Amino acid sequence: MIGKQTKGTSFGGCVRYVLKEEKSKLLEAVGIEGTPEQMAEQFELQALLNDKVKNIVGHTSLNFSPEDSARLKSDDALMLSIAHDYMKLMGIENTQYIIARHIDREHPHCHIVFNRVDNNGKTISDKNDFRRNEKVCKMLTAKYRLHFANGKDHIKEERLRPYDKAKHEIYKALKEELPKAYSWEDLKDALADRDIDMKFKVSRTTREIQGVKFEHNGFSFSGSKVGREFSYLNIDNRLEENACASLLESAKQKLREQKEEVQPSVSHSDDGFGISLGLLNGNSSYDATAAEEAEFNRLMKKKKTKRKPHANGFCMDIRERDLDCYIRFWEYSCGRGNFPDWSIIIVRSNFKENQEENLKDLARFFKEYMPRYGYKYLCTEDDDYKYYQTLGLKCIMDGFCPNYALALKDLNV
Repeated sequence: MIGKQTKGTSFGGCVRYVLKEEKSKLLEAVGIEGTPEQMAEQFELQALLNDKVKNIVGHTSLNFSPEDSARLKSDDALMLSIAHDYMKLMGIENTQYIIARHIDREHPHCHIVFNRVDNNGKTISDKNDFRRNEKVCKMLTAKYRLHFANGKDHIKEERLRPYDKAKHEIYKALKEELPKAYSWEDLKDALADRDIDMKFKVSRTTREIQGVKFEHNGFSFSGSKVGREFSYLNIDNRLEENACASLLESAKQKLREQKEEVQPSVSHSDDGFGISLGLLNGNSSYDATAAEEAEFNRLMKKKKTKRKPHANGFCMDIRERDLDCYIRFWEYSCGRGNFPDWSIIIVRSNFKENQEENLKDLARFFKEYMPRYGYKYLCTEDDDYKYYQTLGLKCIMDGFCPNYALALKDLNV
């Protein structure tokens, strides 16, 4: 599920579009009634309670994946429940609104139109609403076990103009080739085979790389214009993840070939965490074999030599059957998120079973082994799962997306 937000100064056109007879079904109207024209007039009258609000119209379309069509096709109550939860989490309360579903597209979707001047004449805030919208949609997608709408992956290319078609072809190429590339050179060669040229934007003064752009069929786009995941920094992080994952897989293969006997605390299961961290078998001991420890040392040292000067560090994204884990290893945070330098940042670490104990096992491993590589802090980022409570971390940045941290030596797990 994704939400698309717009704001406006007049309700007339918006209400008429949302309630267009041949393609819409009104699910709920609160504080207004009658024809679309009458509803628009009632919206406008309440907006007069606060003449300081310029964009009085709030509009959000909630778009669901075609994979959720079977669930939502005839279940208006479910769609209405999702819309209610969305409004509550976004702070859209005590005001006039309508919720209508549209049936003119392959994917299920509904529209929420609300008055940004509430029933008491107060303004419904739009501060950081795009960031909040993204976070709320992720929360509700998980809560209702929905799929993320695929957006660009389901565009009808025959309808695109040449400019948009070139941009979409670059998007598809990056989507397919980036997961298979281990370096910028790999990615450049793969894109060249698709007649896409890749160039770096370099600072005239420092000569440092500041961005990346892609050219195709006479059109040029910066990476972030193609998609946020294709900005220079995001691509660079993904390439490092790919390289690191390749190294870890090579290490696992070598350990299998060596067939050395390991202690019970070390897992050789394919469900394991990278190079046998012994987390998924529920065992809390970390007496790794000499062979594993030597291999881990080699990987860490090799990673440091490969890292580019501008990079903060590297990331690990592990999605095995029993573990969904994304962790950053930052040498230099550059002050982002108030994280200290030499931080291990848990963005996501969800175990299928024994979540709390396995999370503590992971923290114990970091406390025992990672200081030898220079790491000093364990942190969590945008901690919706409340890992910080399990690990006893302290808040370092408050607000809508708080971050937490604690020195590894002070962990009590």
